[in-house]
Amino acid sequence: MLRSHALFTAALTFVALGCGPINPPPADGGTDAGTDVCIRAFPEKIDTNYTVAKGCWLVLKTPVIATGVTIVMEPGVKLVFSPDTTLRIDGTQVLEAVGTEQDPILFTGSLPVRGHWRGLLFNLNTVVSRLDYVTIEYGGNTTADADAANLKLTGDSRGARVSLSHSTLRESAGHGLWATGAAELPTFTVNVITKNALTPVNLDVKAVGRLDTASTYTGNGKDEILVRGSDLTAAATWENLGVPYHLKSDLHVATATLTLKAGVKLVLGPEVAITVSSDTGALVTEGTAANPVVFTGETQTR
Repeated sequence: MLRSHALFTAALTFVALGCGPINPPPADGGTDAGTDVCIRAFPEKIDTNYTVAKGCWLVLKTPVIATGVTIVMEPGVKLVFSPDTTLRIDGTQVLEAVGTEQDPILFTGSLPVRGHWRGLLFNLNTVVSRLDYVTIEYGGNTTADADAANLKLTGDSRGARVSLSHSTLRESAGHGLWATGAAELPTFTVNVITKNALTPVNLDVKAVGRLDTASTYTGNGKDEILVRGSDLTAAATWENLGVPYHLKSDLHVATATLTLKAGVKLVLGPEVAITVSSDTGALVTEGTAANPVVFTGETQTR
């Protein structure tokens, strides 16, 4: 009997210590070193719609989620992820993680180490998922994925659909946010993307215009918007986000208008060019004397 009690106590102690930094994030976006007791295991298999009650849940294994399932997280939910785990939302699955300013939702690692877990992954979502007043931290494991991020939106021409607002993406071993060109961000506003090892945002050229000026993109390893891809096929406006846009490959404005707002800075890699062609392609720069639009190279070499 004494031996059983000792084992139970030891197990509780292990889980509690494994809970990591699970207090609500501080207002300055920094890391809160506080801990909490986390003895509830998150389900390893979810077959029907599921509501996650407020409190701390330990993700021991990446959950297997059935087709069409909607997961709703109540304000104040704290999910603590074990090493190399993730939460993946596919196809007709939906994640509704809507916290409040007073009671945010937190996705964190069981240790406060960048890349401790993989991060949130949305793939080929046909229904919009929603993240509001959410913090995602210590994800973006780059061991097997050089493009890892705290929040990653993948898929083919269907992409993924996620609304993100009043949320913080921080302390990733990779990027804060990574998305394909077909990814949709129906709402993207007032987010803080900071303290990530690589860039705050790594997007295909087709998705760049969805970023907003009310969000913060500084304090990362490389404070820049890394732009992938080449063909811009829909009208887009690139705002002055306070950090440059970095083009690693040619940008072809063929059947759309690209508008660059005052103060925008574009950094182009070696041999990279911006071309405008056809009667329906246009490049519009709205620079001013005080805030010109700047095109420059990665190195200051003629």
